[in-house]
Amino acid sequence: MRRLFADEWRQLAGVNRSDRPWEMPVTAALASGLPIFIGAAYGELGLGLAGSLGGLVFLHLPATRLSHRMAWLMACALGMTGSHALGMLGHGVPALVVPLLVIITILAIVQVPLGPWAVAGVLTSLALVVEVLVVRHYGLATDFIT
Repeated sequence: MRRLFADEWRQLAGVNRSDRPWEMPVTAALASGLPIFIGAAYGELGLGLAGSLGGLVFLHLPATRLSHRMAWLMACALGMTGSHALGMLGHGVPALVVPLLVIITILAIVQVPLGPWAVAGVLTSLALVVEVLVVRHYGLATDFIT
């Protein structure tokens, strides 16, 4: 049991090196954040949030024909749906820690009254953190993804 806990902790606490240039996370944060800022400027935060999702979708699509990109999106949606349906593949410690961290983070954010500009700033910052962490420590990135 001690070895299992130590292995789980090592996987949870380990941080990988990234070969991605710094421009990638910044570009992803801007692709998702700028539409939100534009929506806030025009008083249409909901449209900005929808534009944010569109920006991320197009940012992560391969530069191929439209039919290939659509198949790629469907495959990703299927993979995400399947992984949520099947749960977390036996990682007991992260399966308990991640939801607790998510709940604490959400409770901290919702306690602060945020206007449209603050929402745009928070979401852009979270997108930047996710893009920096996702290749280094996926488990920690999922806290910010959620």
